[in-house]
Amino acid sequence: MSANVSNPRVLDVDQAMALAIERHHAGALHDAKVLYEKVLAVEPEHAGAHTSLAMIHQAAGELDAARARMDKALEYLPTHAGFWLNSGAIDRARGDDDAAVVAHERAIELDPDLAAAYYNLCDLHLASGRAEDAVAVCERRLERAPHDWRALAFKAHALEAAGDLARADHLLDHERFVRRYRLDAPKGYPNIESFNRALAAHIQRHPTLERDPPGRSTRNGFHTGELFRGQLGPMAAFRRMIDKAIRQYRRDLPDDPEHPFLAAAPRRWNVSSWALVLERGGHEVAHIHPQGWLSGVYYVQLPAGMGPKDPDHAGWLEFGRPTAELHMPIPLRVRQVAPREGRLYLFPSYFYHGTIPFSQNRPRICISFDVRPE
Repeated sequence: MSANVSNPRVLDVDQAMALAIERHHAGALHDAKVLYEKVLAVEPEHAGAHTSLAMIHQAAGELDAARARMDKALEYLPTHAGFWLNSGAIDRARGDDDAAVVAHERAIELDPDLAAAYYNLCDLHLASGRAEDAVAVCERRLERAPHDWRALAFKAHALEAAGDLARADHLLDHERFVRRYRLDAPKGYPNIESFNRALAAHIQRHPTLERDPPGRSTRNGFHTGELFRGQLGPMAAFRRMIDKAIRQYRRDLPDDPEHPFLAAAPRRWNVSSWALVLERGGHEVAHIHPQGWLSGVYYVQLPAGMGPKDPDHAGWLEFGRPTAELHMPIPLRVRQVAPREGRLYLFPSYFYHGTIPFSQNRPRICISFDVRPE
């Protein structure tokens, strides 16, 4: 049954809110706004409608109206951690970082497991030049959730900002944790080049291939869904190849139980994989894989001239550049790695990584994957 939203006197508030939230998530903000206002005409103290309207006002740049709506929401429901999170976002948009810090601390007090509050608070401290406070926030989160890889990534870069390079490098040790492997052709293929051609053909005709899918880091290129599902084709052999490399990587890890990445090394794991087909100008924006423990990329096909001898580093893999969600107040210490066909690179999933755009016409094809503890 659909919600009756034409007559406020007979409005079903729950159904109207459900429809409003659906429209809100779909980006139909005007429709959502009308529905929230109808709800408030019936229930003026509906805190959820007030906070949702506050978010719509904030998105429109109407910050005074957003603040007023958020104040109403907190007046009616002051113990909702998510409302304080939203309140902090509005304060920050208004340039009141001190109030935003207070709001996020209140959100954490009400819900100590609200991960987003810690992330936002860490960035607030970094943007305000309080790197030591940012580190402390991440450590509070990691005490509750030791395998929160986003919090670990934030902590590592907050340590950089604080000038504690020894501790930062302990977490971001590229020499120790970024490994390269040369894969041999599996049975049935005369050489690795013929296997790569089979992989490229499989990827380019994969039914899930989608251009610049929303919510992904791909820019000017195509992204597949899960490759270890359905008709595997050459991916069956690829899975066996990377499993061998993952086992070798794990065996070669140093004995350092105090290191959070090493302490979390799984004995059993699952692997999720997808492929990228980047076109001219394409790249991957910097990101991490917070659901993984170890991540990998295998280079199937590269444009001519892309590789170690390119002085412009076009198409190279880049580590150490956090996204805009983390405002680093210092110059970044970026490491770049040259791609090579037939090479596999493994690295911790909490390492920020992206790629550099390239100008060649031939597509750059790679397979990425995450290793996730069972």
